[in-house]
Amino acid sequence: MLEKGVRGVKLFMSEDFNEEGPEAKSKALLEKLKEESYDPSADERYKAGVLRVKLGKLAIKNERNVVHTLHDLVCPAAEDLAAVNNGDAKLRATYKLLIDLWDEPWIHAPRPLEGYAAPQPDYCVGFVRQAFSAEQWRLLDRVPGIAAATDYMHFPFLTCEAKSPKEQIFAAENQNAYNMMVTVSTTVKLFRAAKREMSVHRRVLAFSISYNSTNVSLNGYYPIIVGPRTEIYCTDILDFAISPPATWQSWHFVRNIYEVWAPEHLNHLRRAINSLKDTVKDRDEATPTPSESANLGLQQLGLQSPAPHAVQSENPSVCSNPERVKRAETEPPMGSSKRTRID
Repeated sequence: MLEKGVRGVKLFMSEDFNEEGPEAKSKALLEKLKEESYDPSADERYKAGVLRVKLGKLAIKNERNVVHTLHDLVCPAAEDLAAVNNGDAKLRATYKLLIDLWDEPWIHAPRPLEGYAAPQPDYCVGFVRQAFSAEQWRLLDRVPGIAAATDYMHFPFLTCEAKSPKEQIFAAENQNAYNMMVTVSTTVKLFRAAKREMSVHRRVLAFSISYNSTNVSLNGYYPIIVGPRTEIYCTDILDFAISPPATWQSWHFVRNIYEVWAPEHLNHLRRAINSLKDTVKDRDEATPTPSESANLGLQQLGLQSPAPHAVQSENPSVCSNPERVKRAETEPPMGSSKRTRID
């Protein structure tokens, strides 16, 4: 269903239709995020022998047990890391702008698919309101429906979905795909409003983690801007079994999301919001003043002549982008044979 698209937005779980993948800068950053820069060895819960016992017992447990047992290994909680690293001034400044939520519906987020409830990830991370200035919020208020997921979380960028040992991991990927369609499309909406949409073209804007008692899948999501339409693609980053030596792969990557990627992403959002000053001004100027409205009414009654039109240039400065035209013409058919991730 997500591949068929709704309101000009499509999401593809495979990059078959897009062989280029994310932009070069995003690819390089994803490789950097894979670096294992931390030492988690002090956590006794996930040492090889202990973890082996835990995984054996999970085989007959439900989803809640999977989350309770493995979440801190698969995706360290942002607010826990904030507390642990409170003594580090730089990390304290980074983490104080992040907020995490557990199993809370995104009550303020748009619902791109009719009949579907608001996203409600098992776990997610975004920014607190204080990450943006009062002036930036004044500008954001002019473009409703693009910032808030809940009363406290804004611009979510990481979601996690877990499944029991009896369920396939792609069931969690389906849920994450819907979460990502919502958050990436609303982020693109901000950049369109700021007239900076090409700055997010092929740029990774969010991440998801899907896992059960044996496997972890970590993906990134980036938009392709096709004129007024948005195509969102999922790119595979990590896919591994929960066992040595890969046990801590996701843990390291998530910490790098928080400490390396998120600050850069936040600055990118702030630049777009600041650009709304110009686009909001243009929108305000396009609204007729009371005197202009009165003159228009007189013109319609035939009591006043319309103002002369300016002569238009025969050499327009904006040309059609052949790449966009080509991309639109090669759009995958509605009946794509690729597996739809949302039933």
